[in-house]
Amino acid sequence: MTQAIYKIGSTNQVCLAFIIGLLCGCTSVSNVVIPPQQELVLGGNNRQVYSVKAQNRGEVPLQLTEELAHDEEIDLGYLLIGDKRSMTFLAGSSAKFSNTTADTAYLKLKIASREELNRATDPL
Repeated sequence: MTQAIYKIGSTNQVCLAFIIGLLCGCTSVSNVVIPPQQELVLGGNNRQVYSVKAQNRGEVPLQLTEELAHDEEIDLGYLLIGDKRSMTFLAGSSAKFSNTTADTAYLKLKIASREELNRATDPL
């Protein structure tokens, strides 16, 4: 992620920039590799909703699931090769990107959240 660096002239401007950052939450962009027969799990520890923009940059489809805080799973379909999708997940839920194939999956994620999310890769 490219970040611009601005020269800020006063303490008030520094405080204003900090407050705006807190109110808007944080956004991270990452390229993720998901090995065959594994899944990427985001969240589960969050107290607020969060959003994810995902782009499948690999040659295999990914199955998408939301696991709610009380262990119920919602099937969100597939992220096909080259597809992009924007999703919002509930507080306490996990976003799961499952690679059920024998090939490696490549995924670009842009995550917007007001808090840091757990991230793990687990076997299926």
